Amino acid sequence: PWAPVAPATPVAPSATVAYVEALIESARLVGTPVTMEMQGELGAVSAAVALGVYRVVQESLTNVSRHAPGSSATVAIAITGEEADVTVVNEAPGNGQRRVSWPIAGGRGIV
Repeated sequence: PWAPVAPATPVAPSATVAYVEALIESARLVGTPVTMEMQGELGAVSAAVALGVYRVVQESLTNVSRHAPGSSATVAIAITGEEADVTVVNEAPGNGQRRVSWPIAGGRGIV
């Protein structure tokens, strides 16, 4: 009879600050100047929160690259206890701040 076999290594890696820094370096390599500001330790939060931080930064930098090629971005991550505050600002000319109401319909990813 068939029986599932547990993988020897985790299916998905835990996100660490090194993974986020690698994302930022990848964005730089394709022409997006990115600066990063970090307060606290990403290793201090759960793996789920750290992975959420990673995915938000990943999607946000993808959007900057896709929708504002050549513009710079700033990634700010603040860790307080088990909470993470992630801000990614696109420095494209004319990119004013705006409030976003949820839900947003129609393929905008992370606004």
